[in-house]
Amino acid sequence: MIEFYSKGNPEHAQKRETVHEGILLKSEKSGMVRMLELSDKEIMQLEAFLRTLSSKPEKVTIPELPK
Repeated sequence: MIEFYSKGNPEHAQKRETVHEGILLKSEKSGMVRMLELSDKEIMQLEAFLRTLSSKPEKVTIPELPK
């Protein structure tokens, strides 16, 4: 996914049309999207950073409160 965005949403993926429940849906690339042109090293660094933003869920024991 990082490489996809690094390439600025390649031409073949920019315009799509699909019909969902009888409604025509269209998508176009925003003019704000541009190529990032990340190097292989930058891609690896970004992936490593993004992995730090998530963690495995921790089991929490709820203490019994005094009455």
